[in-house]
Amino acid sequence: MKLLFSTPTLLFFVLCVHTKNVHSQQRNIIQKKIQTADYHSFLKYGEYKPFPTIEQRDVWENLADEIKKYYLVEAEKNLGKPINILRSSLFLQYKANGNRTNYEAIQKEQLLRLNAALIAECIENKGRFLTDISDLVWAICEETTWSMNAHLHAQKKNHGLADIEDPTIDLWTGEVASQLAMAHLILGKKLDSISTAYRERIEIEILKRIAIPFLSRNDYWWIDGLNHKRPMNNWTPWINSNILFSTMICIKSDSIRKEIIKKTAYSVDCFTNDYPEDGSCDEGPNYWEHAAGSMYVYLEVLNDITKHQIDFFSEKLIKNMAEYAAVIQIGNGYVVNFSDATSKAKMSPYLIYAYSQSLNSKLMLTVLSQRDKEYWKNYSEAYKTFKTIINYSKIESINSTQMKLSDYHWLSGIQVQIARDNSDGKGFFLASQGGHNGESHNHNDVGNYIVYFNSSPLIIDAGAQTYDAKTFGPERYTLWQNNSMYHNVPYINGYMQEPYVKSYTDERTEAKFRATEVKSNNSPATTQFSLETKEAYPSAAGINFWKRTHTLFRKNKIVIEENFSLNTIKDSTYISFMLPKEPRLIEGKVEIYSVANEKFNLEYDKNIWKPIFEKISIYDERMTSSWGNAIYRLRFLYISPQKENKSAFTVKPKK
Repeated sequence: MKLLFSTPTLLFFVLCVHTKNVHSQQRNIIQKKIQTADYHSFLKYGEYKPFPTIEQRDVWENLADEIKKYYLVEAEKNLGKPINILRSSLFLQYKANGNRTNYEAIQKEQLLRLNAALIAECIENKGRFLTDISDLVWAICEETTWSMNAHLHAQKKNHGLADIEDPTIDLWTGEVASQLAMAHLILGKKLDSISTAYRERIEIEILKRIAIPFLSRNDYWWIDGLNHKRPMNNWTPWINSNILFSTMICIKSDSIRKEIIKKTAYSVDCFTNDYPEDGSCDEGPNYWEHAAGSMYVYLEVLNDITKHQIDFFSEKLIKNMAEYAAVIQIGNGYVVNFSDATSKAKMSPYLIYAYSQSLNSKLMLTVLSQRDKEYWKNYSEAYKTFKTIINYSKIESINSTQMKLSDYHWLSGIQVQIARDNSDGKGFFLASQGGHNGESHNHNDVGNYIVYFNSSPLIIDAGAQTYDAKTFGPERYTLWQNNSMYHNVPYINGYMQEPYVKSYTDERTEAKFRATEVKSNNSPATTQFSLETKEAYPSAAGINFWKRTHTLFRKNKIVIEENFSLNTIKDSTYISFMLPKEPRLIEGKVEIYSVANEKFNLEYDKNIWKPIFEKISIYDERMTSSWGNAIYRLRFLYISPQKENKSAFTVKPKK
């Protein structure tokens, strides 16, 4: 086969790309370290075996009994059942009405089914599940595309279906490639015993759908933000980790393998170059697993391929990216769910455990105490599934003591402050944010905050709904949970906060609609966060200044101060409080309740503000998993004729 580009050509590509980037730091951690390694000693085709094959009976026979029982039952459910076809009519639903869920559900079902059958066959080793496995492998190889129907951004034809001559590499393409590579690796000759065509076909498809387009194209935005014009996000390490894993198993050509290592290193460096030094993730905690978490998978695969010649985990940035998972924990499984996040974030216990060992981080181990009891179930992602079940006993052997976190943390990279009464989660917890309205997975929420008590929600961020066409399109901020009217921020003179909407080809510029004068101060008795929010609103709102201050008075109260000056009063102005429980209005104060039904007084100046509230019914499955069927918006209407005012809202436990 003719190489897509020679090694010198690739090096020219890496070194000579456009580097205009006002936010990024050109750390290039991975590329610099790889340059010190001896490529000729890297693992070749057939040598990379990061998982035990089916012949290594001691591993599979010694899996935990609950894991063996579960996967055998799951695989038996599907024995002999027809494979659901990914129909074109389902694919077209995204273009027709924005629905991506129906198509994605079948994609996920296929990988869950293949995962279960692979694990069950490895456990039992009787050939009972081989027909199911081989049929699924062949069916997936026959599919026109492995991408999601919502991810045809780079495709030139806009007819709503995937173009077989213009392949897309997206998140799911990478996951499918890894799943097939796992079958190729683990079953090996067992799959060949049915027909050698299965593994040959897997290798052909991964070459055709992964290696060739990845090396020959640079118009996938997640490679380098179209030459550094767009900030990177979780797509970059997620896709690159799957590309590296699947190709290192299935690509025979040493030259192509070398080019893939180099280009993935370049791409993942683009991702880490965009990260702030404190490791904070502006996509929110739900994306930690596929941002910093996928970063671990990528580095683990690269470490294996390079025979552990390189130490990636001594880098402070990598440690900070990992420990962000611990910093944003609240307790009882809750996390600081700013941006597109749910109140409880799925974080792979394997990745938490693996990072803790690689970094020698006790802080990471505290997160294990928040893990779901059956975390080893229902992963459609092959690499993490197999790593989790194989390392289950090690994870469970860790004495993950009750979570103890610092009473204060300042994430300057995303302007998020975290403060709590006690390190064990008892008492008040307050998280505040500044930032800007052009962040990845942005909500218009400059100056927003959340309050918990005894690790139970009291004043909330509603979070994100199930994704559809509006979620990442021009109608994003017509979705109520994304705009500022449904966050704990002011609505001023009839105006919400404005989003900074960027196209894929925008140059990086200083974000508009942002916080200014952001300050975080901490002492043993109090933690205070303050900011100016004027720039987050359009000029038509008539704001001279609107300063907000959030203060935690430890083991006492939380005070939210509003200090503002308007040049006109021409429409309604109010402050929103998003609540998980229905409030009770009492003269001069409001009684609010945590999810745990603890009572609090919310005190305000009745000469300045008038409270009203409304019930918001929730029908979206993703949001009901956090809040049930309803939440409440408490609004304090500004009733003073004064253009300038300074007042406070105080939250205290009811005695």
